[in-house]
Amino acid sequence: MRQVVARDSHDVWTGGAQSPGRVHWLLLASILTLAAFLRLFHLGSRSLWIDEVYSVTVATDSLAGILKTVGQVDPHPPLHFLLLHAWIRLGGYGETWVRVLSALSGLGTVGVTYLIGRRLLGAGGGVLGMLLVAAAPFQVMASQEARMYALLALVTVLCAYSLWEAVHGAGPWWWPVYGVSAALAFYTHYFGALVVVGHGLFLALTGARRAIWRAWAAATALATVLFAPWLPVLWLQLHKGLAWPPWRASADEGALSRVFTMLAYGGSFPGLPGYFVGGGASSLDLLLLASPFVALIAAGIATLRERKEALLFLLAWLITPLGVPFVLSVWGVPVFDARYFSFLVPPLALLMAAGIQALPHWIPRFDTLRVRVAAAALVMVYWTGALVNHHYHPAFQASNWRGAAAYVQANAGPRDVLIFVPDFAATPFFYYFRGRQEWFTLKLSEFRRLEMAPPGKSGGLDGGGREIPVFTREEAWRVADRHPAAWLVVTSPVPRQSLLAFEALLRAAYRATRERDFGGARITRYERLATPRSERR
Repeated sequence: MRQVVARDSHDVWTGGAQSPGRVHWLLLASILTLAAFLRLFHLGSRSLWIDEVYSVTVATDSLAGILKTVGQVDPHPPLHFLLLHAWIRLGGYGETWVRVLSALSGLGTVGVTYLIGRRLLGAGGGVLGMLLVAAAPFQVMASQEARMYALLALVTVLCAYSLWEAVHGAGPWWWPVYGVSAALAFYTHYFGALVVVGHGLFLALTGARRAIWRAWAAATALATVLFAPWLPVLWLQLHKGLAWPPWRASADEGALSRVFTMLAYGGSFPGLPGYFVGGGASSLDLLLLASPFVALIAAGIATLRERKEALLFLLAWLITPLGVPFVLSVWGVPVFDARYFSFLVPPLALLMAAGIQALPHWIPRFDTLRVRVAAAALVMVYWTGALVNHHYHPAFQASNWRGAAAYVQANAGPRDVLIFVPDFAATPFFYYFRGRQEWFTLKLSEFRRLEMAPPGKSGGLDGGGREIPVFTREEAWRVADRHPAAWLVVTSPVPRQSLLAFEALLRAAYRATRERDFGGARITRYERLATPRSERR
């Protein structure tokens, strides 16, 4: 395949179609500044949520400890945790600092999007794509949390860019770059492998020459060899089913609508999905609200039909990593979660950029520059609302574990006891809590058996014939003998009937006196009843 660089006869973003001028570089600097501002804005204002605290907790361990933990109890590969480990050693584990690593990854994604956009759509399209990725709410949200999704976006867009350069003869060294970046994608998140599958689909659809196929196979083999040391761990993770927890539902058309909502405009309006919430709007409502973005994408696809190779490249990049997990989830392997797909913002943004570029051809009566600037400005206005709600609207906040811990620390007595349901609720709580009260947890597997256990009995036997201990009325009395008050800390996912059964047992010795909800972290204080021991039945 020969090198193809799209040209735009009305390339008003570049300061010159043949060589970028001062206006072009000023635009790039301005967009990077905007991207940095959006990713650093309020970076430490929210407390870490449970997944972030988990990442930080794992990353503070030794290198051997990280690899052991990730291999035994986590569904992900280890690269993000290892990088975060080095980052924490450099600057500590404060809320802002641990998120800066993701913010930098997000900035890198913005920059590489410009490079690949310039190749696919011309300099003006590259600038537009860069602007859209810089301000896309879903990308900004992922770049503000201490998880691996911003890094996944960076390594996959680098992987895509290196493939395009290699295929179009920019130099043979691009193939090793592709192989290494593909390996980095594998080590960041297993969905990164689906991007490489999409690249193979692109080569098949465009009828790539045999030499290209051989080079791609060699680069993919390099990525596989680099990833090979982790393959036994991947097998164990799959064998344990760590990637599809029992509480996650199978995917339906509503799941696809929610993902598209997040990719297109970030949701985060009342009734709509957000980064931390699913929302209750129907698929039709979501599609109607996304109609301006659907129109831009449709315009982009229409105009790129003249550049079939670029169109197929973007569609394979977008659809393959989205479609495979969806099909698996429909078939009963629930690996589909809307929050996982922020790394697909770049190909969608480039399709939208192509649509904005095409608008003057659909509206010929108006000046090219004004039409494109107006369209980009309207997109920014739409997105601003989503970002404002994400930062400030209570419905779209993650659990406030900082506030929950401060509340208990300010009000709990030294002899009180803390009870965590499920057990992993203790992880984010103790990231902030500095008290010395006794505490215990109930695992979700134990907790679910409460609704099936007869009063005063244990939870029965598990599949291996071992007794599963659960909380009983007698245990509530024993706890009350030692502790004048109990603080129940509950977070999702918790089966409602199991929670009601547990609270009924707890009320044998305590009465609820106050309750506070910290955005999904519910704190209930129970005060001991004055029931004589002889009257307990």
